Amino acid sequence: MDNGLELQISEHDIAPGERPHPAHRHPTDQALLVIDGMFEVTTAGEKTRLGPGSMAYQRGNYSGALFFRYSRRKPSLFEKRRKEGEIEMRRLFLSVLCAVLLLGLASERTASGSGADTDEQIKDEILKMERSKVEALKAGGEVAAKWFEDYYTDDIDYISGNGHVFTKNDTVNEFRSGVRKLRVVIHDDYRVRVYGNTAVLTYRGNDIMDRNGKPGKQELVRTTDVYVKQPDGVWRIAVHHVTPVHTQ
Repeated sequence: MDNGLELQISEHDIAPGERPHPAHRHPTDQALLVIDGMFEVTTAGEKTRLGPGSMAYQRGNYSGALFFRYSRRKPSLFEKRRKEGEIEMRRLFLSVLCAVLLLGLASERTASGSGADTDEQIKDEILKMERSKVEALKAGGEVAAKWFEDYYTDDIDYISGNGHVFTKNDTVNEFRSGVRKLRVVIHDDYRVRVYGNTAVLTYRGNDIMDRNGKPGKQELVRTTDVYVKQPDGVWRIAVHHVTPVHTQ
């Protein structure tokens, strides 16, 4: 990359109950994005469970992390969608996300005065924006269109739960015209991670969306939004990725 940093991206399809490696320590930073299945991450003896759309980040030369997948009774969604070709979009999203994160880390390391207090302020700002988005979605129409017009980047990487790719203009125009309208908006289980000028927001959604006047069904999803602070000082969403949650 132009800033002299190297980015390495790898994809692992791990069998149920297995792990890619024992606990170890990397000299470089690591980021793990869960595309499908359930993982348990162990860092310094503390265990955290991650589902689809969740992410783990670890500084270089920190105590090793341990990743492994839980067993599942049914074939995973990842395996089913491999045949449909949607795995290519997942790979594209992973590449974009990791690249954005690395850019954020590079900015963090060259900036001065960053610290825990600043990160907490950023988290509060991102959550405040999320709450304003929820209110805009509830209002719909021009209010929702204006929110996405202001806070989506022009080249946003937007992949819906069914694998459809949307542009910023698609989203803005659908809300403005009334093609897309949400009757129910339920977002919770928020998690924000800050990496310099990049922030990753994950949350659970359980919305009901009408399209072209036809009622939709309520669907449980996990969503990942990657916010990047722009040159004008405004945080905007550069990646929006939705993953359906299939319950057994």
